[in-house]
Amino acid sequence: MIKKLKQFIALKPSKNKFKKSDIESDKNLIHIIEEHVNNKYSLTGGFADLISNEIKYKEFVEGMGYDYYETYSQLTKKYTDTSYQLNDEKMELCSNHYIITLEDKETKNKVIGIRDVVNIDFEILSKFYFSKIVILGEDVLSSVFGEDQEIVFSSNTELDNDDELEKYFDKMMSQAILLGASDIHIQKSTRFATLWFRIDGVKVDMGTMPTVVAKTLKRRLVTMADQEDSDFESINGIINYEYGKKNIKFRLGLINSKLNFSLVLRMIGGKGVISHDLVGLNYPIETVEILDNLNKYANGMILITGQVGSGKTHLMYALLKKLALQKQYIVTIEDPVEYTNEEFFQIDLSEYASASEEFKYGYPEAVVDILRQDSNIILIGETREPQTAMQLVNASNLGQLVFSTMHTNSAQATVARMTTSLGINMGDINDSLRGIVSQRLVRKLCKFCKEPDGQGGYKKTGCHECNNSGFKDRVPIAEVIRFKIGHGGDFNDPAEYMTVERASQLQYEAGNITKEDSLAITRGEELWYD
Repeated sequence: MIKKLKQFIALKPSKNKFKKSDIESDKNLIHIIEEHVNNKYSLTGGFADLISNEIKYKEFVEGMGYDYYETYSQLTKKYTDTSYQLNDEKMELCSNHYIITLEDKETKNKVIGIRDVVNIDFEILSKFYFSKIVILGEDVLSSVFGEDQEIVFSSNTELDNDDELEKYFDKMMSQAILLGASDIHIQKSTRFATLWFRIDGVKVDMGTMPTVVAKTLKRRLVTMADQEDSDFESINGIINYEYGKKNIKFRLGLINSKLNFSLVLRMIGGKGVISHDLVGLNYPIETVEILDNLNKYANGMILITGQVGSGKTHLMYALLKKLALQKQYIVTIEDPVEYTNEEFFQIDLSEYASASEEFKYGYPEAVVDILRQDSNIILIGETREPQTAMQLVNASNLGQLVFSTMHTNSAQATVARMTTSLGINMGDINDSLRGIVSQRLVRKLCKFCKEPDGQGGYKKTGCHECNNSGFKDRVPIAEVIRFKIGHGGDFNDPAEYMTVERASQLQYEAGNITKEDSLAITRGEELWYD
């Protein structure tokens, strides 16, 4: 580490703010760089947190004097990608370490593009000739190393040793992360197994693999989840995977049949850092204003609803982080904890999953314990049975502001679910319910290639950055209602109401979705994409 940091100082461009004369010892060298990063960017996790926040990382590398390129299209305006000219050995090095070899179109100088300027591997870089280093944004990596959607496994792949399996496994995981996949699916049939990712809500086929590979990967993933493999029982667990010096959590779900299995890894927390800025999460200003007003209540229930993978937990954490800035004591109860945050006290119920019935510990039990603490705000990961619902009401009646999620498709359906399936009387809803956010995620128009549609919005086209789909990432369509105190569940006379129709129109006017999608959402239709 010391040697690499010294080399880092020597290699940096002339604009850097560190001088060799400032370095009196190896210890001081590390201290100076880390102090600069942590002080300037208010990071608690040092370099790992810096590189996971694209905005701050861009600011950092440009402040160090490096050229930063956000997209592959932007990069190739100045440089020619010469990676295809490399031999197999160097090509593999580039693929494994996310390196691009380049040539300046004007000067013909050799240039190398890398992602991580802090943890430079000089032994790897020494194998290439170059006169300059440029920094690659996350979207460049996605375009070059991910979005070609190459087949990770072919049907004739044979495993000679554990190293081969390790390589295939890491390639599958890293490709899913680079593509921003929410889920990784492996489905084994009698003759072969298929691999596919869910990206922006759409199924993307990634190829096939031999059944022996699929079985081996299944055993490995089950072991990583600290579970026992079985050919008959369903298995659930949590997997931690190290990627780019960051720990990424996946929720494992495995269904076994007599001869086959279906395995899914759901990425917990998604990519990037939770933003304090709701506008940065693509909520319209009008929606943000209502969400901010929901945060002003001192007690009561706020329910975030929607389908699986609709961004419910992401939104709750964004709201909670704003409350944490007000020095509120916040406790979260989750199964599992999706976003680790030192500002909250977090209870991970997945740690009790293997406990016997005698020592069962779930949402109802955790809420009872928390109510004996001096908390202000509670997050209950999910309300799906009457016992948890009763504790949700109880906590709000005792002066807590309680956030929770439910699986419903509209705000009105949420109230109906509480009174019918969960057994909450309407009096408690009137007294305690402060607001409901019912949302879905829809595909966002690619910002690099969308074109005006002549009607005040934009239409899709397609480019290299979005794999010619016309879409990249997703945006929320959020129905948000804030009730008057004492009138929870009253949809006829709310304090504020962002309807689905208005929310979809605002996203269209902002250039995030097409006119066709906006109209389909308003009509209550499902969106399908070619």
